[in-house]
Amino acid sequence: GNNNVLIVTNEHVIANSEVIKVCFDNGYELEANVVGSDHISDVALLSVQTDFSVTAFTKGDSSILKKGEYVIAIGSPLGKDYAGSISLGVVSANNVVIGIDENNDNMDDYELVLIQTDATMNAGNSGGALINISGELLGLNTLGLDGNNVKNMNFAIPINELNQIVSQLKENGSVQRVYLG
Repeated sequence: GNNNVLIVTNEHVIANSEVIKVCFDNGYELEANVVGSDHISDVALLSVQTDFSVTAFTKGDSSILKKGEYVIAIGSPLGKDYAGSISLGVVSANNVVIGIDENNDNMDDYELVLIQTDATMNAGNSGGALINISGELLGLNTLGLDGNNVKNMNFAIPINELNQIVSQLKENGSVQRVYLG
């Protein structure tokens, strides 16, 4: 049968791409269409037509994540030669709030709620899954801070936030936000 498979990734992974290809575990590489994307939360929703069945992760509940809990980041650092690379880490914080100043007026326009972990996220891990030891999806790897004084401060969008963003992308192709000011 023909399956319409929805795939969640980061917006920055697909930005400025003419053609988006999704690689599946079985070796198939198929072209994807963008259902919607959101620059602020850095989330994109893709759809792919497959003639094979695809198993999704079981969704977990990110609100019950505890500090010190083990998590696994899955991704493809350095491209598809290393697809499915995993790194293990612990949760440092469950509800880190990072302000985003879109219009550079030195005031935060939006706030992102993120999971902080030391599970290594190299370039290419973004858009991948953050799962717990039971294999439940807890978040979308999105951001690694790495600088002179920072090592292994990595962030994922929690599944509970992601559910809301994805349902808006599915319905409208974008995320509607209210501006308070």
